[in-house]
Amino acid sequence: GGPLKPALSAQARQAGIGGRIDWRGACDQPEVIAAMRAADLFVLPSRIAEDGDRDGLPNVLMEAASQRLPILSTSVSAIPEFIDSGRHGQLVADSPQALAGAIAGLAADPARADAMAMAALDRLRRDFGMQAGIDRLSRRLTGLCRGDAA
Repeated sequence: GGPLKPALSAQARQAGIGGRIDWRGACDQPEVIAAMRAADLFVLPSRIAEDGDRDGLPNVLMEAASQRLPILSTSVSAIPEFIDSGRHGQLVADSPQALAGAIAGLAADPARADAMAMAALDRLRRDFGMQAGIDRLSRRLTGLCRGDAA
């Protein structure tokens, strides 16, 4: 859905790819996970809006990593804090050419894409799981109780 759907749908038809796009609109969590499990690549071209609004660290990146999907995104806000480009996924410039080139490159090298997907899953489990958060919070609180600098 969304207000841009009619214009985007018309643009897709004019480009001859309208029949290759599923316009899903809002989906519940099980639908999102099922779609991710059926995908070969997760692409999130985050952008900075004209009013300066931007993503922080989108949860959907971690959801994609949890499904062992290779991740392709742009280097906006906190995205590089999770995706070390070339290791946990690929970050490219915000241009159609850069995104298309990266998609083609990852499609041509599935072993590399799979290695990045596995590295992102490992990073998610190691650094962003519940226990990692509890351990960081415990260290910080212990340090504060001892008078260590925050």
